[in-house]
Amino acid sequence: MIKVRVFVSFKPSVFDPSSSVIQNTMQKMGFTSVAEIKENKFYDIVFDENDPEIVKTKLKDICEKILINPNIEIYRYEMEIQNTM
Repeated sequence: MIKVRVFVSFKPSVFDPSSSVIQNTMQKMGFTSVAEIKENKFYDIVFDENDPEIVKTKLKDICEKILINPNIEIYRYEMEIQNTM
């Protein structure tokens, strides 16, 4: 089995209104040393598969067709091969 954590975030050029509101609130509450905040999300996916190359191919398809909006979002992932013994 292979466990993958997929991190999804806005592209750097995309305005993130939620993070902007949070940062403004932090500034107003006195947390003036916070220079930037970005909201992200992640997904944990477990594949019943042992070949990392097969998982990479399937994962790319899943991310680009389901998990992200490729016009405004990007993704990265971390893969963990789990010992099934």
